Amino acid sequence: RGHFDEMILLAGVALPVCRLAGDREGEGWAQYLLGLAVMLPGRSNEAIEPFQKAVALFRESGASHGEAMALTLLTTALTGAGRLKEAEEVHQRALAVYRETGDRSGEGQAMGIDAMRLGRTGQDVEAAATLRWGLSICQETGDRFGEGRMLGLLGLVQCRGGQQRQGVESLEQAIMVFREIGDRRVEGEIQCDLGEALVRMGRFTQAVQALE
Repeated sequence: RGHFDEMILLAGVALPVCRLAGDREGEGWAQYLLGLAVMLPGRSNEAIEPFQKAVALFRESGASHGEAMALTLLTTALTGAGRLKEAEEVHQRALAVYRETGDRSGEGQAMGIDAMRLGRTGQDVEAAATLRWGLSICQETGDRFGEGRMLGLLGLVQCRGGQQRQGVESLEQAIMVFREIGDRRVEGEIQCDLGEALVRMGRFTQAVQALE
């Protein structure tokens, strides 16, 4: 919690300084940081307003990259708050900005965010298709972290939809990606997901091995 409090404090210090200097883009980043600091601990409702302000400030200052990033996280916050129709509309706006600026990596990440919205509404087939699209973009751009995330999310969606074998394969591929890039934290998280999937399939020995 201390880390998030520090982020909120930093944003609170930066906001008046940026306003005094007339730095609208800097003000946008301060609002972005504030939104992130309250969303990460699970306070999605509180994050919506700072992200909305960040989007407006970035658009006003012509900072398209910041605008797209803020729209993507606004999609996440709206999804977490259960405001799924609004999340879909904001996601489309984010995609439009990413495509206008040719940011393929950002577009891929936005697809992963939208898949979570689709999953919340029970649209697992659509979520899986969206994740495969995002996965192809991450592979095209060489975004290994994004590739691993897409595979991990795809595995969870497949398992939830009754495709346990395919889901386990996707989770195993995700683990390999994170092992290759040296991200042990996320690798461990997905190993837990894999272990749970194997238990549900009755493959207890393999589940124990996955969790070791």
